[in-house]
Amino acid sequence: MWNFPIITPPCDLFVLPSDYEGTAAVLVEAASASKPVVSTKVSGADEIVADGVSGYIVDIQDPHGLADRIIDVISNSELAWRMGAEGQKRVVHKYGTLNITRIVDMWNETVRIHQAGVTRR
Repeated sequence: MWNFPIITPPCDLFVLPSDYEGTAAVLVEAASASKPVVSTKVSGADEIVADGVSGYIVDIQDPHGLADRIIDVISNSELAWRMGAEGQKRVVHKYGTLNITRIVDMWNETVRIHQAGVTRR
């Protein structure tokens, strides 16, 4: 549906191992790009990720649990695909296509600027 040209094609899943996030907006971006998510229980993660459906949520500072869930996703391409598709459906339902389109447009502009060799300061 949407394409994040440089950031997401090479990744099989998105991992957010943070101890703290003000808002986990990056999870919306990953899910909108159909990437399965493995995240710690940071603020907002449970609003974006349906644990076991569109990704996994693990306890903060549980590196073994995080590693186990990452392995679960990357070792099962069908599971990864299904979780990515469910994540995208979830964010489109929650935020609507207009907001997701704005996120994609922002990333496309970032890529365009990067490819042109221009930096903003």
